[in-house]
Amino acid sequence: MFIDWFIVLLGIMVLLFTAWYTKRYTRSVSDFLAANRCGGRYLISIAAGMAGTGLVNVLAVNEWFYQSGLASNWWPSLMSVVTIVIVVSGWVTYRYRETRALTMAQFFEVRYSKKFRLFTGMISWLSGLLNYGIFPIITARFIVYFMDMPLKLSIIGFDVPTYAVVMAVVLAIAVYLTISGGQISLIVTNFLQGSFTNVVFCLLAIFMITKFSWSDIIEGQSYASENQSMINPFKIGSRTDFNVLFYIAWALVSAYSHMAWQGWQGFNSSAKTPHEAKMANIIGSWRMVLLWTMLLIFSVVAYSVMHIPKYAAMSEPIRESLSQISDPQIQSQLRVSIVLKHLLPSGLIGLLCAVMIAMAITTDDTNLHSWSSIFVQDVVLPFRKTPLSTKQHLKFLRLTVIATAIFAFIFGLLFPLKDYLMMYMTITGSIYVGGAGIAIIGGLYWKRGTVFGAWTGMITGVFLAISGIVVQNIIWPYGLPFLKKTYLNVVWLQQLPEKFPINGMVMSALFALIASASYILVSLMSRKPVFNMNRMLHRGQYAIESEHVFSEPVRGWRTIFNFGSREFTKGDKFICYFTVGLTLLDVFIFIAGTILASTVEISDKAWTRYWLCRLIANFIIGFIAVFWFLIGGIKDFREMFRMLKVAKRDEYDDGTVIDGQNVTDKKINKQEIKT
Repeated sequence: MFIDWFIVLLGIMVLLFTAWYTKRYTRSVSDFLAANRCGGRYLISIAAGMAGTGLVNVLAVNEWFYQSGLASNWWPSLMSVVTIVIVVSGWVTYRYRETRALTMAQFFEVRYSKKFRLFTGMISWLSGLLNYGIFPIITARFIVYFMDMPLKLSIIGFDVPTYAVVMAVVLAIAVYLTISGGQISLIVTNFLQGSFTNVVFCLLAIFMITKFSWSDIIEGQSYASENQSMINPFKIGSRTDFNVLFYIAWALVSAYSHMAWQGWQGFNSSAKTPHEAKMANIIGSWRMVLLWTMLLIFSVVAYSVMHIPKYAAMSEPIRESLSQISDPQIQSQLRVSIVLKHLLPSGLIGLLCAVMIAMAITTDDTNLHSWSSIFVQDVVLPFRKTPLSTKQHLKFLRLTVIATAIFAFIFGLLFPLKDYLMMYMTITGSIYVGGAGIAIIGGLYWKRGTVFGAWTGMITGVFLAISGIVVQNIIWPYGLPFLKKTYLNVVWLQQLPEKFPINGMVMSALFALIASASYILVSLMSRKPVFNMNRMLHRGQYAIESEHVFSEPVRGWRTIFNFGSREFTKGDKFICYFTVGLTLLDVFIFIAGTILASTVEISDKAWTRYWLCRLIANFIIGFIAVFWFLIGGIKDFREMFRMLKVAKRDEYDDGTVIDGQNVTDKKINKQEIKT
């Protein structure tokens, strides 16, 4: 146990030292908010990917894979084409980086108005703060149970829940990482944690392969009921939700809401150029291969251990540990982790715990940075008539980070959500995302979009999203039975199904279409002059040196698979073509397999061979990606610090907008800005 704690503490000390070291490079607001736009593709990809993964997401995915097994990896392949088009085309990502905005709401002010910036900033901040508030408590509970810590500690004569102490410590670490160097610190520490995670997963993969045979995994998967197969994706019963309509809706929602959620907004602005931002998204798909493959292996191995008779002796202490967790929801979330704790030898337990804590810390520090930055930049800054000095601005940002952490700590203690975690996250997230999607897309891609259109689309989306969640999760399951009992003679009321007839994904797509239609119609009804897109995107006569290889990027549909432009090096072209090629191969296998399974029954034995081949391919790709990203990340790491050492800081690059333009874009006397 000592070696496990030593590994965890050593990792934390490395992070704290790194954060202390990066503090010297944070000299301006743009340093704190966007690393002075010096991030390379590998740094951004690993750091942002680590921030977006999160401990809570890992626990949720493990829970899902534990229940559905290998078969759960078949149907999502239908989304591969949509995902690759979004990533390769630079959808939203490329143009947003061209605006040089430090926050999404700053872009809204440039594109629409200051009042719209203030409104969306407040909505984004409130929804994000409530959404994040439950994360630290979940992290703390995981650490307590995984590391066999006592449930209570005696402090100056009082019994204090251990998870409260752990939560305070983890939040304190995240606060220090954030306030030390801002986004510079986050990029560097997240990169180190992401690289460490990749290497640990390689070690765990080797251990799992040598410890458990493929026949054991398949035997465990075969214990599922016949109509809920974990091997054959076509024997999972009549799931009406996961049909073609569901995936079409998923595609629409993915395109509509891409980059709308601002939980890691600092990474959206940190790339050196728009092209680097696009490439970071493209290669990001490779980094996730090993991670998600390992989460699948963890889950199916855990299922086998808990169900195969020959592992009964091994599973007994696991069941005893799980029985110590009184809440069934927490028990379900931690089941796979508890199994791993009993399977792994000392040393690997410490490495796995260090990885999980790293995921938790990256989620905490990134959210602290995002929501505190949005509060200062988009709620406070628009109210001020005179700009803050750089010193005041940085001080205010750091104080807000501390205040956000204090809120999360108190919120977690007073409102520890358990049973309705995903419902709660959906509600809080949709408050902003429901209406922001069309404002982002219309603002970046349609020069006739107007302020009134943005207001209409935003309000419509928010109202529909919240109303849909309330109807689906509250009125229908609780109010409908009451109405049926009260109005016994109303035939149509009695004929309504017990389950809401439209699933959440389809509803989200419908709401996105309605919000988009309202934005378009209201904009067309306005007689406002067309917006100057070139000025906002810094193209043509407004181009900024070093932002583009050439002043006029490729436009329209040619951006999707146009790899021949001067922005793409030979290496970029190879990466893009290889990524697209593998994705199309995956889609071809999915279509061919679906057609074959619909005409001729495919045996479980054949599916077993397919899953083995797929996992082997994923492991090979994952192992290559780990070392590829490590080498590329180290080069980007050195390049970023070289750029930061010689970069000339612009004290007015702080998110301030005057007359619809970023201050740094306006050719006015700087003394005039102060007055």
